[in-house]
Amino acid sequence: MSETRVIDAEVRLQALDTSISIAVQAPAGSGKTELLSLRFLKLLAKCTQPEEVLAITFTKKAAAEMTNRIIETLEWAAASASDITPDSELEKLKFKLASQVLKQDKALGWQLLQTPNQLRIQTIDSFCHHLARNLPVLSNFGNSPQISDQVEECYQEAVTNTLALLETNSTVAEPIGKLLRHFDNKVTQVETLLIGLLQQRDQWSSVILEVAGSPQQASQYLQENLHELVEENLQQTRQGLLDHENQLVELINFAAENLRVEESSSSIGLCAELTALPAPNHQALQQWQGLAELLLTRSESNPTWRKRLNKGQGFPAPSSAKDKDRASILKQAKSDIESLLSTLSEKPMLLENLDYVRRLPEPDSELEQWQFLVTLTSILPTLLAQLKLSFAKYRKVDYSQVSSAALEALGDISTPTDLTLALDYKIQHILVDEFQDTSSTQIQLLQKLTAGWEPGDRRTLFIVGDAMQSCYGFRSANVGLFIAAREYGIGDIPLLALNLETNFRSTSNVVSWVNAVFSAAFPAVSDISRGAIDYSASSAFHSQAQENVISTRVLLHDGADSELAHQEEGRQVAQEITSLRENNPADTIAVLVRYRTHLPHSPAQLTHLGL
Repeated sequence: MSETRVIDAEVRLQALDTSISIAVQAPAGSGKTELLSLRFLKLLAKCTQPEEVLAITFTKKAAAEMTNRIIETLEWAAASASDITPDSELEKLKFKLASQVLKQDKALGWQLLQTPNQLRIQTIDSFCHHLARNLPVLSNFGNSPQISDQVEECYQEAVTNTLALLETNSTVAEPIGKLLRHFDNKVTQVETLLIGLLQQRDQWSSVILEVAGSPQQASQYLQENLHELVEENLQQTRQGLLDHENQLVELINFAAENLRVEESSSSIGLCAELTALPAPNHQALQQWQGLAELLLTRSESNPTWRKRLNKGQGFPAPSSAKDKDRASILKQAKSDIESLLSTLSEKPMLLENLDYVRRLPEPDSELEQWQFLVTLTSILPTLLAQLKLSFAKYRKVDYSQVSSAALEALGDISTPTDLTLALDYKIQHILVDEFQDTSSTQIQLLQKLTAGWEPGDRRTLFIVGDAMQSCYGFRSANVGLFIAAREYGIGDIPLLALNLETNFRSTSNVVSWVNAVFSAAFPAVSDISRGAIDYSASSAFHSQAQENVISTRVLLHDGADSELAHQEEGRQVAQEITSLRENNPADTIAVLVRYRTHLPHSPAQLTHLGL
């Protein structure tokens, strides 16, 4: 197959530039594992020790796949060195890089093919575990506790022991009392809150520990973060409305004046006497929420642009006017606002931004809520300490604790530990797979590992992922971190952002269908704070194999007909599988559902058909 059909071939070659740090967006089927393996091989050929290259993956399966691919490539090149004739440019490149590694292997006596465990390709969890075990006292990790997802009893005990301090002379007794009073002494609700915070402590522990000792500092930190969130979203919303500023300002002033006459309490009235769109700062949030009230329906579950407005939004019916001139003005205003709304309805991202704006809390109000947050913040260090005691008692930890222990083992960026200095000497290049599933703790880990790197020292960071496939939110993953890394780099390491486009897995008709459907399902632009991802289109490497390979069938039913609908769904799935088997007897078939209970009748139908 012609290599010219790889339309992003130059980008792929650029991703193999081992003199620079790079962040690659790699959609499904784009060959990211191949790319990672090629870069790993190219880096190996430059190193004096295999351990100088560290590849971090998210799952054991991915680590094993990458290791096997590299070893198989080296074995292929070693076995075929005398008579190989690569069939494609990719094979030529693989052979060249593998041959360079084998040459380096022979010169330095690595014996990689005999001892492949020298390759540092491991999961993020195993790497953190390795770091923590190197300095067990400093990292408070102890001797080999079990790493487990089943640590609910540790969470519960930590919360119970923390709340028990209410009856002591502990410094947290008073804050605990305030917390309980806030929930009307409903202990179960407090326990649920604290357990939830422990489960998500990756997201807050590092910063909260720094400010928890000072109520004033804690309050300032929390407010500054909320101000930043508000103003970032207001700036985006303002940008979306800027082309319609004059017309919108005129119309909302018209509405605000009518609401003033009616003595309405609508937030639209806060926009009276505007001469321009409100400033994109937290002080103007209520005015922005007034704009949202004017333009959007009030539905929380399915907000939409208003199609018609009435006197409740400041646009009375022309029939309510006492004279013809007033009626004419009201009619024209209604026509103008409906025309504007029709234009704005073509901007789905603006709809999302406005809806988000009206959900934002007022940063400088709700004093009681700020006091609650400060009280909660002052309790959290004790809660974390109790969790460590509970982990020690049960001799098991969760993955979050492993990551935290690894960070402690590395020390601070300004005061690195001996382990950090040793790793800084050994590790020259870091590759991270599935970066869209990275958490803030793992970002801190990379920042510490690369803190000693300087421009021009030839050390590199390479991250690859697909923001559209982020799926590990339960592990505190934050896809916004991938977006931020591509834009701002990691620590002091700037990253060149590259995008892969070629899809090697699917045919052109499948890729075209996915592009058409999902480009409309994703937001128009990415948003770091909300983790909103725009869609990255793909181009198929393989030509179209057959027509109409994708079909959609929708079965609608209400509660009364649900059993019949499930039976019909099962029947249609079984029928489709039967047809596929007849036409493609050698193909494998998968049936995907969100939960097993979503397709209860298909197994019975398949058995009935002898499948």
